[in-house]
Amino acid sequence: MKRIEWIDLTRGIAMIMIIIGHSMYVYSASGLVRLFFAVHVPIFFVLSGYLFKRRSWSRLLKGLMGNILLPYFGTVLIIMFLSWLAPGLPGWVGIKGLGSLSKAALAGIAGVGTSLPVSKAALVGISGVATPVPFIFNHNLSVPAIGVIWFLLAMFLGNLIFNGLLNIRRYFKCSDMVLFLLSIVLTGMGFGLTKFGVLPWSLNAALVSQSFYWFGFWLRQTNLMDTWCKHSWILVVAVILWGLSAWIGPFYLNIGFAANPFFAVIGAMGGSFTIIIFAKWLSNFDRKRLSWLTLFGKESLIVMCIHMIDLDNLKLGDFIFAHSNALFGPLLAVILVILYRILLTTVAVYLIPHLPWIRSVYMHRQFPFKRKKVFS
Repeated sequence: MKRIEWIDLTRGIAMIMIIIGHSMYVYSASGLVRLFFAVHVPIFFVLSGYLFKRRSWSRLLKGLMGNILLPYFGTVLIIMFLSWLAPGLPGWVGIKGLGSLSKAALAGIAGVGTSLPVSKAALVGISGVATPVPFIFNHNLSVPAIGVIWFLLAMFLGNLIFNGLLNIRRYFKCSDMVLFLLSIVLTGMGFGLTKFGVLPWSLNAALVSQSFYWFGFWLRQTNLMDTWCKHSWILVVAVILWGLSAWIGPFYLNIGFAANPFFAVIGAMGGSFTIIIFAKWLSNFDRKRLSWLTLFGKESLIVMCIHMIDLDNLKLGDFIFAHSNALFGPLLAVILVILYRILLTTVAVYLIPHLPWIRSVYMHRQFPFKRKKVFS
């Protein structure tokens, strides 16, 4: 299947937003970070919905296991190794892991993006009332966070759920309105369950994501990305909704929490549409000038996994910030950390395709472990 350049550009922009959002340190509560968090992960589900086609369960599972679960558990093994290695190394080596091998294994099995129970200061609604998030099966259980790759498990479950919705639509010959209503109901369930706790494998997020799958699916059906210019007010509304959702309060898709779920969802849709239109505009320029950003989006899975390993298991980013902050102040320190993390993931994007076995984990579609024999 031929790649669509603006989709890779959109993914590349979203990954840069994720890296920036995770590297802001003293500015982590700023409006810019809220703006990024309002859209940088939901947009991946929107794109998935845009490209989604109903499949047989066997074909869907085969693809998801190779392209999503394999890189997830491959990254978990790396985290487990670092967590086993870290306690025996001097602090200056730069490896911290997740505390111990057992904690890393538990984090990988649970697949939750935020440590539990969450600090009450971390989740504050519009009313200012903190919202603790316990594990749904045991409110006293503290599950280590696996980090950014929670997204892969949410995408795995999200694909299965949305495929189920499309099967229901086909079997009962439902209208598109029924598909929309079902996705909204599941999104509401995802937000509602968070009041009682989070589920394993980021199922809360997978449920919330159904509205984003639907939105991407709807965008393709209506061809709105190519016809919106006839009604330019649509883009204006999209930008306003995005900004409004960020202003109202935070949106943590990883656990299905938002200060205002309604505005979080429509704001993420508006932000996704805005970034997609911007990416389509960029795609009109010289491809050579955009080649790095396109590659960054094409290999966004590698970028995400390496960024997560660096963010939660290595100390270099914190080291750069601490020393740069002392010398130059927080703004330049944050910029240097962002540049370091973009450089690290860029090196990984160029290096991994040349590493046997590792490339089969992160680029399984192009480099399967066993190639089919071709008989002449």
